[in-house]
Parts: sequence; C-alpha cells; structure tokens
Amino acid sequence: MASRTRTVLFVAPHHRASGEVSTARHAARDLAATGFAAHLLAAPRHATASGTDFAGTHALGPDRAGNTATLRRVVDGVSPDIVVFCDAALVDTPTGSLPVDVADAIDVITGSGCRLATFDHLGIPLSAAWPPDTAILRPCPLGSPLMDGRPGLPVAVTRPVTGLAGIDELPARVPGVLRIVHTVAPWAITLAAAVKHPLHQHLPAILESYLADLGRPVELLSVNNGALLPAAPRGRLRVVNLPPQPAAVFDRLLADADLVLTENPFASTIGRAIDLGTPAVAWQHTLGIVDVLATFGSPVAAPVARLLMPDLSRARPWIAFPNWTPEAIGNVTVLNDNPVTSAFARLEVFGGAATAGRLRDMLTDSPSRRGVLAAQEQFRASVQRLPRVGEALVAAAVDTGCVHRGSRDRGDRTAAGGRPRYAPGSALAEGTGRARARGRAAADRVRPGRAGGRGRARIGRGGLP
Repeated sequence: MASRTRTVLFVAPHHRASGEVSTARHAARDLAATGFAAHLLAAPRHATASGTDFAGTHALGPDRAGNTATLRRVVDGVSPDIVVFCDAALVDTPTGSLPVDVADAIDVITGSGCRLATFDHLGIPLSAAWPPDTAILRPCPLGSPLMDGRPGLPVAVTRPVTGLAGIDELPARVPGVLRIVHTVAPWAITLAAAVKHPLHQHLPAILESYLADLGRPVELLSVNNGALLPAAPRGRLRVVNLPPQPAAVFDRLLADADLVLTENPFASTIGRAIDLGTPAVAWQHTLGIVDVLATFGSPVAAPVARLLMPDLSRARPWIAFPNWTPEAIGNVTVLNDNPVTSAFARLEVFGGAATAGRLRDMLTDSPSRRGVLAAQEQFRASVQRLPRVGEALVAAAVDTGCVHRGSRDRGDRTAAGGRPRYAPGSALAEGTGRARARGRAAADRVRPGRAGGRGRARIGRGGLP
C-alpha cells in the first residue's frame, strides 16, 4: 500500500496577513524539498495570489458556520499532519479577519488527530481560547533569535538572493543614480483611500525636499498598485510606480537597492532587507502637532503644509500607516526591547531637518549606514544558525507521530484525549512551554467570546497592518 504524503495546512483568514502568508510560502518551498505537501486555506485575496508554492489553495468566505464547514472539509480531504495558523492571534479579530469560530476550528483540528501550531510575527500573546500545547514558531529576523525568554521557537524564513542575472523585469540602473525601493501593501492603499489620507500623494514632494542637498540624483521605485505616487514636483526625484512583483523579482529589487523604504516597521519587507543586506527605513509619525508645525522652518515645510493644513486630522500619529496608532499596538510586542531595531532605521516622516540629515546618511557612506549594515550582518549570522521554518515543521511532524481519523497508529505518542504532542525536550515543546507562561498572562487582552472561557484576542481600535 502506498505511503501517505505528509501534509501541512496553513490557515490565514486575515485579509491583511500578507507577510504571514509570505512566510507560509517560504515554508511551502522548504516542505516540498522534503517530500511534504503544503496547502493554504485563506482569505480569497491570499488564496488566489499564492502562485504555485502550494499543492492546493482553498478560500474562506464571509460566513462563520460556512468557514467551519470549509475547514472541516479541507482537513478531511488533505489529512494534514500539522495545521499552522498565520497567525493565531489574528484569527477572528474585530477588523480584517474573516469570521472564524476559534473554538469550533480547534475542535475540528484536534479532533482529527493532527497537531496545532501558529506563527507569531507580531508578538501578540495567544488568548486562553488556544490549547496550552499550541506550538509557536517565531519567524526571524524580526522575531530576533537574540532575545531570550520570548515565546516560541525562532526559525529562519528566507534564503539569500544569489545574483541579479537573468531577471529581465528589473528596471535598468542608471550610472550615478541612487535607487530607493519603496513598498506599499495593497491593504494599506485600500485603507488610506477609505480614510481619505493623502500621504502618498505628497510623499514624492516630501522625499524630494529631504534629499535636495544630497548632491546625487535619486530614483524612487515604488511597488504599489502600479499608479499610486505622482511625479515629484521639481523633477529632482524620478518616480517609477510598479505593480506587485513576483517574489524572485521583488527580492532582486530589494537586493539591488541603495535603500528600502516602507511605512510599516512590522512589514516582511524590513526582514527581507535585513536578509539581503540592504539598509532600510520605516517611516512613522509620532510627533505632536506642535512639533510638526515646528518643521515649517525646515526643508520639508511646503510639502508638509500642503498635506496637513487642509485637515489637521491627517496629523493623527501612526506607527504603521494609515491606521495603526501607538494606542492600537499595545499588545504588539515583537519590536519591544528587540535588538533587531538596530538593523533598520525608524524615521519621522514629518521630522524636518533631523529626518533629512538621517535619510541622507542612510544613502551615503556614513556612520549611520555602516552601523545598520553591521547590525544586519550580526542578525544574518544568528539567523543562519536557526532551523528553517520548513525544517521545524518537518521535525514536528516526525517528532509527534501525528495521525488522523481512521489511522490505527496512534501508539503512545498522543496526549490525553487523543491530541498529538511534541516529544519531551524537543525544541518546539520547549518553545511552546515558554509561550504558554506568557500567553496565560495575557488574560486582560482577551475579550469574552463563546461560553466556556473561549475568547478572542483584542488587537486594538486601529486594526492590523
């Protein structure tokens, strides 16, 4: 009788989980190399845009009961060894997630006899709704292997880019011209339009003002919807809008850039820039209105005035544009006391002369740029010693002897009640134990859900990036 193909099912019901699904794609490539099959059950935009990395993709819908039935059908059909959420803390959140009954989903998964795991990209503690032995994988470098005591097992996600040859889609470099690669996720474009925030309409003018004294021409390649940014008003900054790119082309764009720029410090683009050795800047806006008005004596005065003065509500602070405010990320801890923050720069988008000087330093051979590159090298060395995400999942499946309904080979490798467990002392078992110690302390972040103590994680009023 032919042996069963071992399988991992990734579940991503959150519309904005672009980075989380990217991690799943990298894991799927690793798994395929070891003979495992990977399936994806996700919000439609992720299920339809995931290319050929998965053996099968399946879409969730707008109905809670219907999604439970879909999960049951997929689990019965593909018989996964492990089900990995991308991320469990994002499931059934008030904004951005398709409706999923956490308790029912857990019952479907554990009732099938397969293992339950989750990625943790944001450092949000799991609510008490999730079983104590839910395994946690912490993708690096943003998850930082240099932090002791953080929940979960640190794992490496991506592979280095070996060269730029053979990628015809790359815009040709112009000799002597510096290149900034700017990235905006589709969800951020949609939300910015919904709240009528015109930052991107003014961003070329702001950048042009900041770089006026650089002494070298600069081009801005912005990967967005293909038409997001206008031309810079003075013509000193060449703006090129690009649509979303295939993974290989996107990686090479980042590797070939002099600087990577984003408005989201939690974006997978930051982690990828660190992997590739390209300096990166994450814009933020945390200044009060008085401090912003003080920039009107700086080189960026006119563009900032045109952006903010018609509607001062546009001066509302954000950590991740447009709607993730400092108040909304109280339980997002991935960057708290995290040494990885030395491997990229976080600059105030309306910071005036101070931002202009730091941005110019990041594009030239300055102590700031050299310090960031040295920190990136340290992180790459630490990440290279980690297990790859696919390897960790393979080890978990082999370790636990995960089985399914109908199998007669449970043996003694399951916990009481029939749920598979990790072998004592395994890396995932140890990481899971540490995770639960912190996860239980997050009870104040759990809002009531269904009866019996089930609940959902409270993410914050601003939603998720």
